[in-house]
Amino acid sequence: MHDQSRLKIWVCEYVSAGGLASEALPASLLQEGLLMRDALLADLSALGVDCITSHDSRVAAPIHAASQPLHPGEDADAFWRQQLASDDVDACWVIAPETDGVLQHMQQLVQAAGKVWIGVVPRRLHKPVLNPSWPKFASKRASLSCRMCF
Repeated sequence: MHDQSRLKIWVCEYVSAGGLASEALPASLLQEGLLMRDALLADLSALGVDCITSHDSRVAAPIHAASQPLHPGEDADAFWRQQLASDDVDACWVIAPETDGVLQHMQQLVQAAGKVWIGVVPRRLHKPVLNPSWPKFASKRASLSCRMCF
């Protein structure tokens, strides 16, 4: 269990987190995904934010987050739902392609878990949804020493 006064974010960069665990990993997408994942996790860590994630078992785990490997053949959605079920997770930051509805699907996964979504809202979504856990998250966010856009 983490320090309840610290913000804990589930970070999911779709390609490196196992979204393609049962497929060949496109080298260019993987390289870009790892760069985005590692930069985001390093920045959040520097701000004192605890992060959890998953990683495709074929790539190295990140150094700035607690990470669990996702193996070929495992159901990524089920795996991520289990991670999101933790009461310790305050919010979620997902990096995923908008193509084929992937980003929208990930937003729905986070919303179904009752977690706060940070980041880009898929264009196809028509109305923002006020999450009931927002007040708890907002009080922790206020303690950060920098501005973050939500």
